[in-house]
Amino acid sequence: MKISFLGHAGFLVETKSEFLIIDPWLTSAGAFLGGWHQYPCNHFILAELIEKFKKSSKQTTLYITHNHKDHYDEETLLKLADYIDFVAIPKYKNQDLLRSIKEIFSKNVYQIKENEKQQFGKEISFEIFIEESQEPDSAIIISDDKNNVFVNLNDCKVQDRTTEIKEKYPKIDILAQQFSGAVSYPHCYIYNEEKMQLLARNKRNLKIENTVKIINQLSPN
Repeated sequence: MKISFLGHAGFLVETKSEFLIIDPWLTSAGAFLGGWHQYPCNHFILAELIEKFKKSSKQTTLYITHNHKDHYDEETLLKLADYIDFVAIPKYKNQDLLRSIKEIFSKNVYQIKENEKQQFGKEISFEIFIEESQEPDSAIIISDDKNNVFVNLNDCKVQDRTTEIKEKYPKIDILAQQFSGAVSYPHCYIYNEEKMQLLARNKRNLKIENTVKIINQLSPN
């Protein structure tokens, strides 16, 4: 299993016969009405990725974790659509993501339930964990035919489920998770400078502590 980081939350997983691409956001238009942009810039990767797919006969599966625009980027997906064989998304109670995906991909779109191992080819299999207590989100756990395991938590809040994950996957090779946060607190509120610095520092430290806790609990290689 070869894993390439595509910037932001995007990954490309590759084996001898398959590609699995996750949450590609590779355009220069930004997201959320142009209010968000990738850092560092990753726009050049889109052309490289298309060229890679053009030259390859490997089966390609797309997985989208949730419908936030920095994970579900229509502009990127429209440019990749001709090279995608299968599309997998979580089976959320809210069907907004499914409706959006079907505007781009008219066939081979699959809604995935939690705890159901999926395999579209011979070498890559995966299952997902769904979180719907707030906005729908999902984590994906990928394994290959050589028992390598890649846990991609992205934005999904699974702090109360790490024991379950570790029991199912005692050997985790690589772990990816979001640690920076994406909320407007405290910088969009009005505080004096001293209070703002204190709240920001506390918020940052809490995110780091939670990240370290998950790393310790899952103990990836």
